[in-house]
Amino acid sequence: PLAPHRRRPHSQSMPTGLRAADGPRIQALCGADRRLLLRIGSLLQERLAITELVLEEAGANQALRRVLMDRQLPQVNDAQGLATLCASHDCDAQDLVLGPADDADAGWRVLAYGDEIDNILTTASSAPPAGVAALLPSLDDSLRRPVEGLIAATADDQRAAALEQLRYAAPSLTMLSELMPMVLADGAEVVRERAIAVLVQAGARPVVVDLIRALHSGDERSIARLGDHLHGLDEAQFDLVVGALLAVVARNQASPTLIGLATRLTPRLASHRGLRRLLELLLPHAGRLSLIGLIRALQEHDKTLVNDILHDLLGQGDDLDARLIILLAHPDIADRDALLTRGLELLLSLNEEPRERMSLAAALRLLDPAATLAQRIAAQRERLGTIRDNTVFWLLSELCRAGQVDPDSGDSLLQTIISLIEDPRGPHVMTLLEQQLPALLPAQPTTRQRLVPPLAELAVRFLGERGRDLIRWNIDGLGPVVLDEIWRLLEESPHHSVQEIMATLVAPVLARSQAEAAAITQAVDRLLLLARSRREARAAGLLLAAAADLSHLPPVQHDRALVEAIDETARLRGLHAVQATATLAAGAAIDPARRSAIVSHLLAMLAATVPDAKTEEIIDDHTQETVYVLDERLSAHTETLPLAINGLRTIAGSPHIPEAMLRQICTRMCDQWRSVISWGTIWGPGNIHQLSRSLADIARLPRLPASLRHQVAEALLARISQLTTARELAAICAIGDGQLPQLAGRAARALLQAATKDQFVDDEIPLLTETLVDFLLIPDLGPEDQLSRRRLASLLSGYRTRLNARERQQLHDRLAAAPELVAPVADRLGWLQD
Repeated sequence: PLAPHRRRPHSQSMPTGLRAADGPRIQALCGADRRLLLRIGSLLQERLAITELVLEEAGANQALRRVLMDRQLPQVNDAQGLATLCASHDCDAQDLVLGPADDADAGWRVLAYGDEIDNILTTASSAPPAGVAALLPSLDDSLRRPVEGLIAATADDQRAAALEQLRYAAPSLTMLSELMPMVLADGAEVVRERAIAVLVQAGARPVVVDLIRALHSGDERSIARLGDHLHGLDEAQFDLVVGALLAVVARNQASPTLIGLATRLTPRLASHRGLRRLLELLLPHAGRLSLIGLIRALQEHDKTLVNDILHDLLGQGDDLDARLIILLAHPDIADRDALLTRGLELLLSLNEEPRERMSLAAALRLLDPAATLAQRIAAQRERLGTIRDNTVFWLLSELCRAGQVDPDSGDSLLQTIISLIEDPRGPHVMTLLEQQLPALLPAQPTTRQRLVPPLAELAVRFLGERGRDLIRWNIDGLGPVVLDEIWRLLEESPHHSVQEIMATLVAPVLARSQAEAAAITQAVDRLLLLARSRREARAAGLLLAAAADLSHLPPVQHDRALVEAIDETARLRGLHAVQATATLAAGAAIDPARRSAIVSHLLAMLAATVPDAKTEEIIDDHTQETVYVLDERLSAHTETLPLAINGLRTIAGSPHIPEAMLRQICTRMCDQWRSVISWGTIWGPGNIHQLSRSLADIARLPRLPASLRHQVAEALLARISQLTTARELAAICAIGDGQLPQLAGRAARALLQAATKDQFVDDEIPLLTETLVDFLLIPDLGPEDQLSRRRLASLLSGYRTRLNARERQQLHDRLAAAPELVAPVADRLGWLQD
């Protein structure tokens, strides 16, 4: 009775097929094929119906689709004509049947598969529900005949008439509770209304009737309201509620509100006879509806029954099996081993289903208290190169972080990962690097060493900075055992990209090896020798920077001779050695005069300007195209500025420089910032942002005097309309010392003024809301603290409709971390809870 379309009584041969009342199902089967949908509508106007199975097959069978689209189909009257039509479209017609439907008196015909005729599985749906079948023998004729007529009826008017006869027979609520799932699931509105009238006459309470109407109309507000009044119903009335739930789910109208209603009814629903049928109908929708809350609530009342129902549904498809494993996931479940085996098979499946594998992976961890997952995956490691989904790599990384991968499994998995990285196609390489599996998996030192060359070779294939950063992080995570391989590649690799990555890895890897002074000095000498021999200036600069980093290690941090040796080599490399000289200037062993000279040089680089030069124009003699040649000094200035800014930031953060030098750096950088934002000096946008970030970093230094911090904040306040700068300013004001609270209040008012003048485009709204939250989280906004907070909250609420759910959740999480600051304006931010 809950089938998605009506079928004939068993005494007739042809199914009814899909009719106009089944419009939603027809649209779902046609999908995006609007031509086919329109064609099915035309066939229905010709009183030619198509069964669900035929229409579903037409979506994948183009030959069958052409048959349905053929304009001659309504004129076909016999098997020979159907065979001829199908043959003209290369469609195999041996299984198709065209004949009169069960309501042939109205002239309807149905196109169906032969196997659908008198099929025991499809005709069984015309049998009475089990509860009604048990009651029929005990009913008198006046009641049994209307019930049998209702079960046998096929057309809308027949079922409506049968319900009217049933109303006169005055059935009990017990009988109606068995019939209602079938009747209320009907696609015809007239049938449902007659059924509700029968319920009203039989004594159904108004709250039950109102709930049935709300469920079928999709009135979520009424469903939530009426759910509070259902706990005091007697058994017969509650049976009607469950029947209404079954009917709505059978019509594919399940919604989160309906799931919420069922969850609230779990104390009684857990022991109801309709629970099994409800779960059978709901689980196919688990992909778009979360059933976790409902299932967990049911399991609290009767875990054995619910788990038995879920177990009985296993084996009906990959997607459904994955959902069932997620719902069954519990360390104490009896057949944990079988579920782990099946779940891992689905996780490594090459099929499109299951679609949601991340939840499946999390469920497998719950099912594995003995930590055997890594061993199970290692046993099937040959499948890792052909998997459809990368979730298994996330699972392995989580197992590694939890210490649940044994060395043998880790070693075998790492050998497989080496082969995947060496594969030129590299289908999973980026995921492997992002999850840091090469660095996380426990393995033998020899295996880790074997991994370094293929990882380094990826730098030749990955041209972006993101890919090279991932390579660097993974090699760095392999530990000191790979230091020899790093040196070998640094000295022997012909690729500049590989040399650059290895140069940046020498210092951190050697630092973690806890090397003694002699080993560090030897490494520095080796780096300086390479730097002097390198023709490529950038690579030489990175080698010098690595040597300078090594000079900060505790065993040699006071070795002035070592610092002087690095500095002497750095002077030969000019601008490319700026990073190294800045690192040396931040150390403890450098000569104070040399440190002062380095700082003066960097400040001169920061304040340098490029003189105006006439742009050279070259006209091609053949194409007459004009090429503009820019002054090379401009590009050189743009490239060297970040070196100076970063160098000054490094020196300012050193605890070894005197306060006078820190004040000099801070003041000169603020002066340069004012010159840049007032267009006194022309800089590129990237360098402007870097200068503001560096100033903000310096302002957050704990040892910075309050007056200097206030000076930096005042300078940044002038560019409050630049949201990245505004966020940096908010981070400085959050420190709250000195006069910063007053300045924070001024900054908040300036930001509000810029926003009310619509100075921000639509793409900036998410960043603007983040900035508003930054200011809301400042502990003290000055004398007008409460007023500023209310205005910030009001402005933030004005953008509520322009934020998606993810952005709202992020704002909510940030504000929830500081409830004492948000309390005064909590009423204005209540929408973040929605």
